[in-house]
Amino acid sequence: MFQLGNNTPVFQIGALLKSVEPRLNPIYQSKRLLEWKTPSNTLPFIAKTIFDAKPVPRRNVVVACRERFFPSVKNSRYHEIGPRLVSGLIKGGWNATFFPLSFSQAEEELIKDYRGLEEYSDKVEAELIIIDQPRLFQTERNVLFQNRSRNRSRRLIGLYLDPWAKEHWPEMRAINQFLDLTWSAFAAAPIWDELIFAKKKFFSPLPYGIKTAKSDTEVTSIQFTGGVGFYNWQRALWLSAMKSHGLPIDIHLSNHLDDGLSAIESSNQYFLRLKKSGAAINFSMRGNFSRTQTGRTFEIIASGALLIQEESEDVNLYFVPGKHFFPFRSLGDLKEICLILQKKPEMVKKVRNAGLSFYNKHYSDTRIVSLLDQTLFN
Repeated sequence: MFQLGNNTPVFQIGALLKSVEPRLNPIYQSKRLLEWKTPSNTLPFIAKTIFDAKPVPRRNVVVACRERFFPSVKNSRYHEIGPRLVSGLIKGGWNATFFPLSFSQAEEELIKDYRGLEEYSDKVEAELIIIDQPRLFQTERNVLFQNRSRNRSRRLIGLYLDPWAKEHWPEMRAINQFLDLTWSAFAAAPIWDELIFAKKKFFSPLPYGIKTAKSDTEVTSIQFTGGVGFYNWQRALWLSAMKSHGLPIDIHLSNHLDDGLSAIESSNQYFLRLKKSGAAINFSMRGNFSRTQTGRTFEIIASGALLIQEESEDVNLYFVPGKHFFPFRSLGDLKEICLILQKKPEMVKKVRNAGLSFYNKHYSDTRIVSLLDQTLFN
């Protein structure tokens, strides 16, 4: 695990990298780069598309997601996405169950997964299957999709957690013809502008199934909870820079290994930790230098904590900067935010509560399930 501070290899390597990679400069820029405008009263784009909830039929739905966070690592922790989505869909009014996928790179294992999924879906008389990053195969291309002609009433949704990763785009295009809908929280990914997705894309946060509540925690520091790996290595530079400049950052690094808890137990502890923090940070830059929100964007706000978010076009489609969260582009922006945390607690409380209220009003589990039901079945 890396160490953090101004005399560490991480800080020194970052200082060298920024001289040859200008996209890293904001991490070390002490000047403010993001001047906040007066918050707009206009609804963000996604909030305009999610209407008031209507009662939905108690449909049988199967959620097929990767079982482990790192599928290729035997002692990886259980991934919370599938079980948590099931809880949210049930809260929204559907009868949802979870089918774990190995998410193996071995084709024979994937085919076994999909055949098992098809048999299970027949058994529970599923009207809808939600599939985590659905796959096509070289040798048996239409497994899972081959029986659609006899069961056209069963809907299929492709769930995409990482649409920013361009290596997935060819398969996303190829499999789109078999899907009734593609679902993602990441609405700014360029692939969604392509014509083949025009009538098949659905954007929203994923339902969580949790009870949200305001946090009364006094904010004295900024919490970071998450992992740092090859796919988001810039986080190490941000954290090291914050430490070296004495910013109040409380770091909880995750290695995503098995913690002995179920996915839901682990998720509940995570939400509680965020709530108790009062304020938490989320970074947007990925390994390929694209900037995207992560699931943590919504998790922080839903927990009742203040979201401090690295600038990303995705986030502004859901929330209003300066009104529902504090955005930053540079180290100088973060320094200004830390001053606000210290000197303007009422402003911090106002933004934190406004973010949670807006989330509860526009992105509730019942609203999302209601709109999915109308989109798919009406």
